[in-house]
This record gives sequence, structure tokens and C-alpha cells, in this order.
Amino acid sequence: MTSSDTSGSERSWQFWLKVFVVLVGMFSVGVFAYVQARYCCDICQRWCRLNRVCVVREPSKERIAKMRMEQRLPTSRFCVVNEVDTFAAMP
Repeated sequence: MTSSDTSGSERSWQFWLKVFVVLVGMFSVGVFAYVQARYCCDICQRWCRLNRVCVVREPSKERIAKMRMEQRLPTSRFCVVNEVDTFAAMP
């Protein structure tokens, strides 16, 4: 190859080398796109988990009565040390 055969940045690459370079580039772009898509999906899943609607409503009279009865029943799970400091957070 002489200077008269090639001008400037022109090169005579082999066909399979060109194919290899193109395939490596496409593979790299594919990996990059996959990683970005996974990252985007992860952000969307986190946003959906945080974007829940909590509906707070007053319990029915039957539910309040049931909760009060459950509080009055003696249970082995709870131990009241000083009854002056205890209170029930029910209406």
C-alpha cells in the first residue's frame, strides 16, 4: 500500500473486520438499552409502591364495640404495670 493508493483517512479494511466492528457496536448499544430499560422499570415500580392511596375512615359501631370487648378480655400477651398511665385510643 503506497501513499498514492490511500488518501487521508481512507483504509481498505477486510469485510469480516467491518462486520465484527458493527456487531460489537450493536451489542454494546443493546446492552446499554437493556440496562437503561431495567433502571427505568425499577424506578416505575418504586414509584408505584410509594404512590398508594390510603383511605382512612371511621370504623362502624359494631367494630368499635368488638374492639372494646377484646380490650376488656384478659390476655396473656399484655401486662399492665400501672393503670394510671394506660389509655385506650378509641372513641
